[in-house]
Amino acid sequence: MKQNVCGSLLNKSIILKIQCKKSLAHLNNMKLIFLIKSLLNGKTLVRSLMNWELKQYTLYGKVLDIGGGAAEAAVICLGGVVVHRSVRVGGNKIDETIAVYVRKKHNLIIGDQTAELIKIKIGSATRLVQEENIEVSGRDQVLGLPRTIILTSSEVTEAMRPALLSIIGAVKGVLEETPPELASDIIERGITMSGGTSSLRNFDRLMVQETGVPAHLAEEPLLCVVRGTGVALENLDLYRRSIARR
Repeated sequence: MKQNVCGSLLNKSIILKIQCKKSLAHLNNMKLIFLIKSLLNGKTLVRSLMNWELKQYTLYGKVLDIGGGAAEAAVICLGGVVVHRSVRVGGNKIDETIAVYVRKKHNLIIGDQTAELIKIKIGSATRLVQEENIEVSGRDQVLGLPRTIILTSSEVTEAMRPALLSIIGAVKGVLEETPPELASDIIERGITMSGGTSSLRNFDRLMVQETGVPAHLAEEPLLCVVRGTGVALENLDLYRRSIARR
């Protein structure tokens, strides 16, 4: 079985989308990466791909991909990456900031799943006109007993703001480094936001407020990276110069 797998992978191109809290140095120790290195005689093809479709190959645009472990911003021109910046802030970090906020303000310890549920249910990048709230259960930090509180959407917005501004900071950094020739195209086409975290309510509005550049959510943002990876693999000759070989 192992020989068949090795034989089928030799001289093949493999593209991985890696999105997690660990650094690439830690990822190199993972069994999956080690297996692929062994099968390809130490040659790996590892790249965190952005989410452009094949039809966008000849277009100019600004892409922001926000996953669970990191956010990546890039300016795409003729299928190549002109400017790129990445910050290790994503959905997981936002969940963590919510949990820390609840612990500090309400002395209530909650888990990652509860924090994510709060984000999904009442989370908003900007304050809502009509306040929303949710019951949150956890362990009292002082007494160590179960307790339930009422958390408002304004509190969640306040908790998430530092993490969101870190992501927007990466976008601003890319915009500052973008060649003037492409600035007009970015203003015209706006920023395409993908990844699960980009679906956060009113995140596109906050992006517009902070950068002054139009922003819109991609179709099916959760699937963009997967589809983009598939398109790149099927058209490897076109995307080869945009893929890093290590």
